[in-house]
Amino acid sequence: GLPHDAQARAGCLAKRPLPQQQAGRLAAAAPDAAAQAALEADLRRELRGEVRFDARARTLYATDASPYEIEPIGVVVPLDRDDVVAAVRVCARHRTPLLPRGGGTSLAGQTVGRAVIIDVSKHLTRILDVDEAAGTATVEPGVIRDALNDRLAAAGLQFTPDVSTTNRAAIGGMVANNSAGTRSIKYGKSVDQVIAMTCVLADGSIVRFEETDSEALDAKCAQDDLEGGIYRTVRGVVEAHEDEIVARYPKVMRRVGGYNLDEFVGGRPFNLAKLVSGSEGTLALILDVTVQLHPVPATRMLAMLHFSDLRTALESVPAINRHGPSAVELMDRGLFELGQRNPALRRLLGWLEGMPEAVLMVEFDGASEDEVRRGLEAMRADPAVESRCYHVHEAWSPAEQKEILQFRKDGLGIYATVEGRHKPTPFIEDPAIPPEHLAEYIPAVQAICRELGVETVFYGHASVGVIHTRPLLDLKTAEGLQQYQEIADRTFELVRRFGGSWSGEHGDGLIRSQKNRELFGDTLYEAFRKVKGAFDPDGIMNPGKIVDAPPMTDSLRYGDGYPAVELDTVFDFGPDGFLGAV
Repeated sequence: GLPHDAQARAGCLAKRPLPQQQAGRLAAAAPDAAAQAALEADLRRELRGEVRFDARARTLYATDASPYEIEPIGVVVPLDRDDVVAAVRVCARHRTPLLPRGGGTSLAGQTVGRAVIIDVSKHLTRILDVDEAAGTATVEPGVIRDALNDRLAAAGLQFTPDVSTTNRAAIGGMVANNSAGTRSIKYGKSVDQVIAMTCVLADGSIVRFEETDSEALDAKCAQDDLEGGIYRTVRGVVEAHEDEIVARYPKVMRRVGGYNLDEFVGGRPFNLAKLVSGSEGTLALILDVTVQLHPVPATRMLAMLHFSDLRTALESVPAINRHGPSAVELMDRGLFELGQRNPALRRLLGWLEGMPEAVLMVEFDGASEDEVRRGLEAMRADPAVESRCYHVHEAWSPAEQKEILQFRKDGLGIYATVEGRHKPTPFIEDPAIPPEHLAEYIPAVQAICRELGVETVFYGHASVGVIHTRPLLDLKTAEGLQQYQEIADRTFELVRRFGGSWSGEHGDGLIRSQKNRELFGDTLYEAFRKVKGAFDPDGIMNPGKIVDAPPMTDSLRYGDGYPAVELDTVFDFGPDGFLGAV
């Protein structure tokens, strides 16, 4: 059962040699045995929830949905917010890194680290308030996005960010990562929905961040405590660098890299909740968050536009966007081929006409069917759209739409079923490119990968220029690791050339943080470090993300020299054996 498997896995971790550069970094961060014992004893004394320093727990929390693996110091599963605050205060006293974690759905490695992991997903799951008149909800960070929307359904309201993992992504993590999803072209990102939040700071103090007028801001800046220092620093940084912020931040809707200093320029209200949004647990730990809700549209329809080649599909996106869709999603031929080989998913593809190289799923929603039809008919009459696609399938019934959307959401899992040792790997999947440049950018990325003998798959949010590009790599080889770094470096230069953002949805984490100095420039990068230092003077809040990050090839769960385990089986599982089949 699980205990035996977990213990075996822990034994494998203990025996596996770390890459040289990783071993030194982790050893430097690890407390000695006496310090770790004292930390564990203090946590057990001051918390009522679970405190787990055993090998099984540390193994289970060493990974998330990213390619990284770092064994944590220990794991805390708090019973309530008092436990969270107590855990932060203990870690602060011991100057031990800590890391908040929700569903663990991070694709960039935000929720792994050599730290005490504080898992809010088990108990901090209360919906504290729903104000239907104001259209707001206040929730604890472990509330799952779909659970909130199920609660809101009777009122006809919704929390709009709709990432693929909505049935397991915690709202605290979505806000901390500034998640967006399919319909962001209409509803924006998580930060656009955040109104206020209660946080615990690095010293264990509890603060309320919300919109602050000039008089209240002056009063906050006059405080002689950690909170006061934060307000003074952020105000000073923004005043000193407003022109640089305006000039250097990528001009795309889906910029989630770095810190959200652009939320404080152009006469916007001063609200530090907007800065904690997208900060990936590096500034503060969210105890509750108040978010804006939106009405659920009365009518939706999907138009499935079929294209004979990928570039033509990408060239159509700016024209489609002119007609006010709520989503424009790209699916490529590889996804359909895998889907048709999967018995559980084949039934969801009855709408597919032939075998297109690409399909754009265009959604229109509105208060009435007439409103939706106007948008659809305008798009279909647009020569820049109609002349490029060879077939349009219209899905009006909620049942058919549900099947199509389920296939789209399952895309991430479908790609993981590619046979062989080379797997679609997340690392350059997240740039946001101005949509008018997609038809140049994606072929250029394909050319880089082809030059290195690497295949690619594509899917994602064409409307806002976030096409999730995944090269097929074997990270268990030296060649794969070299390709991983080279493709990232060369793609980053393309992103800069086209005025894009390196992080468009999945965040910086361990994969993209190392590029923030190059993307934002020395001035803003040092401003980021100053903000981080004001919030977190001892550097204990999820260190190594956004600023002062290690190389992206550190702490990969695979690598050259990964043990090749072979099992002797009765049945034939193909050339890659039983584990390859798994």
